[in-house]
This record gives sequence, structure tokens and C-alpha cells, in this order.
Amino acid sequence: MEYKEALTGKVRDKLAVIKDVSIDYNSRLSELDLKSKILLTKIRNSTLLIVQQDLENELKKIEEEKLVTIAERNKMEALQFDLNMVVDRVVYFLEHLEKGLLGISNPIIRAAAWSTIFEEPPTYQDLVSRTPKLHSHIKLISQSKNDKSLYVDGEGFGPPTFAV
Repeated sequence: MEYKEALTGKVRDKLAVIKDVSIDYNSRLSELDLKSKILLTKIRNSTLLIVQQDLENELKKIEEEKLVTIAERNKMEALQFDLNMVVDRVVYFLEHLEKGLLGISNPIIRAAAWSTIFEEPPTYQDLVSRTPKLHSHIKLISQSKNDKSLYVDGEGFGPPTFAV
């Protein structure tokens, strides 16, 4: 379903960027660990007190940078987890789209469900002229056309009425 790929594609792209950033944070932490070990070795081997103090100050800065990097990495990993959850929900929503959007009989709930897809509700003229912005939506509706549907049909402008 092209709709599914269109909606999840951008989120998956963002996930890939976040994974890359998380990997960058891990490699930065490895570099900082290596610098810390080198400085500790220099401190142990140094005999001058002033050199030891300078090295200890530098080590302190590196340790602070490590803490900041760990916090930023953790924040990115939490965001990655949140985006994974969003992708899973979007995929579920799209897999059950017909039941979730086209199968709701209550018009208020149906309107609320459709509002999750549209940034702004289309006008009647948009629907009649089938603007490019609505192309994928109209295609989706036409693919799941139901003769007993209470939705606006291709002709006319309201749900079917039944004679008494």
C-alpha cells in the first residue's frame, strides 16, 4: 500500500539519522575513554606537581564532556525508542485503515478519525476537482469502495436516503 510507505518513510528516515547520531555518540565516548586512560598514565608518570595538576584539570574536563555525551546519547536513544513506537502505531493504523476510517458509522467519530489524515479538512470543491493534494486520499477511498457505504458517492453530494 503506497499510503503506508509514504507515511512511514519519513519517520524511518528520521530513525536512521538518529541511529547514526547514537553511533557517533558511542564513538565519541570511546575517544574520550581513550584520552582519559592516556591522561591517567601521564599523571602517574609525571614527577612535577604542576604538570600533574594541569593533567588532572584536563582529565576533569574530559570526564565532564563524557557525562554530557552520555546524557545526549541517552536522549537520542529515548527519541529513537519513541519513534519506533510511532512507526509501529502508524503501521497498525494503516493496516487497519478500512476498519478504522471507512467502517465507522458514527459521523462524529468518523470525522475525528479522518482529521488524523488531513492537515486541514478538504472543501467540497477540493473533492469534486480532485486536487493533486487529495490524489492519494481519493485513490484510497476508491480502492475500498463499498456499495452500502454512507459516504458521499462519486455522484451527488450526500449519503443515500431510503424511501419510506
